[in-house]
Amino acid sequence: MVRQLVGTLRNLSADFPRMLFVDEAGRARVTDVSEDLFAETLERALPVRDFFAWPGKRNYEGLWWSSRNHTLVRFESLLERQAIEWFDFDPTVAGLSAQPFALLWARGTAGQSWHVPDLFIRRADGSALVVDVRPADRVDADAADQFRRTRAACSTVGWNYEVFAGLPEPLGLNVRFVSGYRFDRCRPNERQQAQLVRTYGSGQPLETGVDDLTNRLGEPRATVLVHIYHLLWRQILHVDLNEPLRMDSTVRS
Repeated sequence: MVRQLVGTLRNLSADFPRMLFVDEAGRARVTDVSEDLFAETLERALPVRDFFAWPGKRNYEGLWWSSRNHTLVRFESLLERQAIEWFDFDPTVAGLSAQPFALLWARGTAGQSWHVPDLFIRRADGSALVVDVRPADRVDADAADQFRRTRAACSTVGWNYEVFAGLPEPLGLNVRFVSGYRFDRCRPNERQQAQLVRTYGSGQPLETGVDDLTNRLGEPRATVLVHIYHLLWRQILHVDLNEPLRMDSTVRS
């Protein structure tokens, strides 16, 4: 989509950058990069470009069910999926979208004439973050220039900007693990949640709490663990995810 639209609309850019996005109603819109964009709900924008798959393609793409949006978000690499996992895990995030807009650089700009950031993040306090996803060792001069211009455009609007290069281990593995329990079907009911929070209180080993809760709740051990991992995802329960998550890890509410 974006290649066709940008080719048509590029001449609308003169001495200033413009932005192309597709709103949640599916309408393609082009506007100046200005403070007026801050009020746009780009966390609900549709991807401005299509993803294509072919035999032998090196990167992995797919769909992520977001516990913030309660909808599917597209990704086109495993690193991009990790970024979506991380922001979906962040309790300050209210919504997010992938490939949310294209920045059309001013006519005559050297290099590529447009850029599509990877993610748009809306936080619960109303602020916004634009994210590009790129491993640090793949940020060459051209990418660095695109990121510099993107940061400047975001600053004009009032958005924050960052380049996500990946999570350190074991943090990345731990977030990936608890993300498997983000779904509503893993949620305990109110009585169960209250008991879980009381049991872990100021902290005790994960396994000790599981044994206690299995008796108190009258639920199978596996079900209790599912509820605990869901509350770790929602950050109602807490554990140090910078250390390997084990049955002797200290969990607290």
